[in-house]
Amino acid sequence: MNPKVIFQTAKRFAPTILTGMAVAGVGLTGWLTHKAARKFDSEKSFKEQIKKARSRLPAVKVAINEHLLATAIAYNELQSQLSRGKHPLCSVLRQQCDDLLHDQFIVQTPYAQWARMPIYLKAMTVRMDKYGNNPARDRARETDIQTLYQQWQNKINELQKNNQPISGSLKDFYWKIQELRVSLFAQELKTPYPVSLKRLGKEWEEMSRIG
Repeated sequence: MNPKVIFQTAKRFAPTILTGMAVAGVGLTGWLTHKAARKFDSEKSFKEQIKKARSRLPAVKVAINEHLLATAIAYNELQSQLSRGKHPLCSVLRQQCDDLLHDQFIVQTPYAQWARMPIYLKAMTVRMDKYGNNPARDRARETDIQTLYQQWQNKINELQKNNQPISGSLKDFYWKIQELRVSLFAQELKTPYPVSLKRLGKEWEEMSRIG
């Protein structure tokens, strides 16, 4: 791929790259120091753990850069198809892409999800390629996913409206929906764990009962 094209694509992410890298590093340190606070009683052990956490930050920044580049490449490939504007999925996938790569995605995306971001974008491209094989099946699957996604979004909106915290399990559910898209539309890309409409449907019911 032409490096100029990659650079131009990466410019879309530029405003928050440095901030995102810093936040990711601080987040990792925070997690490790919080873990240390629970695990170690002595001040010496606690400080040693902080030192170890800080030593890992350069590696974290390198990894984020790699994932960012892979995301930019996958984004460019997807946009090259969407730009033609004639595919039946253009509108749906543009919306999903914007939802995934919103203005603050570098800051807000959990570190564990960075390696999966290019996969989610590649899955959209694969889906476009496969669409013609069975449009009806594609539409049916999209309808099922949208039902689940809308339930999640409604819950998020309700919590935000009432200034209530969003639980970790609720945040994680968003990423499980992204993995479901991979599983249903681009199975060859694989998911890190088993995921299906039935599984997520049951999980949502349990989360709803708990409140």
